[in-house]
Amino acid sequence: MAALVAVSEVVQELNEKIPQFIHVNPNEPIKLVLLSLGCGRTKTQGIDARIAQFFSFNDWIPLIVVGLTTAAADKSEYHLASVFPDLPSSENYYLRVEEYNLDPSIGALNATKENMEKLVEAGQDLLEQTVKIQNVTSFVPYEKPSEGTNAEALE
Repeated sequence: MAALVAVSEVVQELNEKIPQFIHVNPNEPIKLVLLSLGCGRTKTQGIDARIAQFFSFNDWIPLIVVGLTTAAADKSEYHLASVFPDLPSSENYYLRVEEYNLDPSIGALNATKENMEKLVEAGQDLLEQTVKIQNVTSFVPYEKPSEGTNAEALE
């Protein structure tokens, strides 16, 4: 959500032509570059409809909570895809660096030294992974080898 707000603010400032912001030549396209660093997501599994039909109200509550928490991030990705289209001719560039299969044992609420070391290791591993783009139709991330690794994309 923060990435979406940041882009909205920049576009608003550019549209209002505030001189203290940045000088923009009206005859040239504006190039936006956005780096978004995620906190990581644990892998979620789908629910078989044949089994879900027998769920009680209490069985649905955790699923609804997970759905609502991921919906905001998915909505942001969807909107950012319109600002940063995945086209070779696009002047804009958006890189989202996030672990989409974060080990649940290294959650954000565990501030032990051991957990911090695991988070550092996960971050270093993430740099070596191939850039992933989230499909805004299915919301399933896929690798984009033409972008290289996350470390290469950050250069």
